[in-house]
Amino acid sequence: MPPKVAEPVIQKKDLMCLDILKSLEANGFRAIDRYLDDRILRTLTSGFKLLDAATLKSTQDDLGVRGKRGVTFARRNLLSIEFVRQFIASEPVISLIDTISPGVMAVRAILFDKTGDANWTVPWHQDRSIAVATRIDVAGFGPWSKKAGVVHVQPPVSVLEGMVTLRFSLDACGPDNGPLRTIAATHRSILTATEVVTTVRDHPESICTTKAGGVVIMRPLILHASSPAKVTGHRRVLHVEFGPPTLPGELRWAMA
Repeated sequence: MPPKVAEPVIQKKDLMCLDILKSLEANGFRAIDRYLDDRILRTLTSGFKLLDAATLKSTQDDLGVRGKRGVTFARRNLLSIEFVRQFIASEPVISLIDTISPGVMAVRAILFDKTGDANWTVPWHQDRSIAVATRIDVAGFGPWSKKAGVVHVQPPVSVLEGMVTLRFSLDACGPDNGPLRTIAATHRSILTATEVVTTVRDHPESICTTKAGGVVIMRPLILHASSPAKVTGHRRVLHVEFGPPTLPGELRWAMA
């Protein structure tokens, strides 16, 4: 009688990876309630507190810092900050990206912080622009714009399909903290303004709440929005976009 061949053991981590991939394929997003450990959270929050302590000298958009009444609520161009780059190169982030989309690299990082003094609404939309080093006219790319002193352009769907965004929650984000809201399975094409209205009207939304250290994984074209926070305190989210190493023509990422 031939010996029994042991069946392969599926690890818990492997099951989570499969679940993430299935969710991204079917729905275009996946929220993980807690992903980062306390040590990483402390490093990130301490780093951003030090940046804030350097006094908000200007609220001009071309500096990459947005503020209101002396309170910083958004910081762009964070790939130029060393502790942010170290975090993106850390094992938890690399492991997650290798699971979802091996070979991509970080191409944009932004910190958003909703507080009682800096609160806002984000209407339903798809993330359709990328940040590039300079304007070079390439077929299928456009229109062009500039944000925080950086050139942005809307690429073809084929480029956006190869991208993924990780939104790391530095604070607990419950239903009253202005969390991300999404509509499943809207990530496969660019929607017209009319299609956005009808999709929001006819389909249920999902509310992506997480604990501090949680992460929301999303495809850029997923239809999403957020409401103002109803409670005081911080709702800091480190938004990191990943894309393919190269772009068509001679276009280059603004930062990578």
